Amino acid sequence: MPSLREQANSFLKLGTYASLRDLAGDESLVARKNTLNIKDGDSPTIGDYELRVVVSSDGHHYLTSLTKENGCGVAVFSTEHAFIYEATALGCQ
Repeated sequence: MPSLREQANSFLKLGTYASLRDLAGDESLVARKNTLNIKDGDSPTIGDYELRVVVSSDGHHYLTSLTKENGCGVAVFSTEHAFIYEATALGCQ
C-alpha cells in the first residue's frame, strides 16, 4: 500500500496528492514493484488483495484501499487525514 509518507512527500513537492500511476516513480514504491501484480495502471494486486488509490480532481484529497479481490477478508483504508481503518465486508466474520 502506498505509504502515508509517499503521499505526504507528493503533497509537499507538488502541492497535490498523487495517483498510484504517478507514485510509481517514487523511489520507495519502485523498490516494491516486484511484489505488485499490475492488472492495469491503477489497480495492482498484492497476493489476492487489490490496491486502489483514488485522488480527488483538485488533488487535495485521496483514498487508499487494500481489499480482498473475492470473498471475505480484512480490508484496510486510509485518507489524507492519516487515519488507517480496518474493516470486513458485511456478512463476513
